[in-house]
Amino acid sequence: MNRKILALALILLALAPQPVPASLVAELTAARLATDSSAAADHYARAAIFQPWNGELAYQAGLAELAAGRYEAARDHLLAAARVRVLAEGGFDPGLRIALGDAYLSLNDLPSAILQWQAALPDLALDSAGQPLLEATLQRLANAYDEQARFEEAARALERLSALRPDNAEASY
Repeated sequence: MNRKILALALILLALAPQPVPASLVAELTAARLATDSSAAADHYARAAIFQPWNGELAYQAGLAELAAGRYEAARDHLLAAARVRVLAEGGFDPGLRIALGDAYLSLNDLPSAILQWQAALPDLALDSAGQPLLEATLQRLANAYDEQARFEEAARALERLSALRPDNAEASY
């Protein structure tokens, strides 16, 4: 009986609301008000340190680092966000995969970029609101396949893109 009470007390303690440190609030506010991507990235990165279990903070830091052109830091933050999301939710969303693919591309790791973009496609195809992102991802894949001389795969990506957007002359060509 005592073990059950102790376990219940520990669960309640873990679930109790925790105060948000003022410095975390200050970093998030500064990140949102930043006028350049490097400053925003710095603030989001510091905010993510306060709550390493918060995948959204790591994701925002990764996106900001990507926008700032700091691709290694972007990759690291996005991978941290992916780890948190996999543990908490069992997977991660296509937007995270696409951003991670973009970071890999910018680090000249085209095979890893392709893997991330390919993994994002099934979820994007299921979401009708994500069609612009699906189109952009198919274009990324077509370009990447073309660069690797994987012409059949590039053609399939462009055929799929053309089916989504018949008015896209480049994809149709």
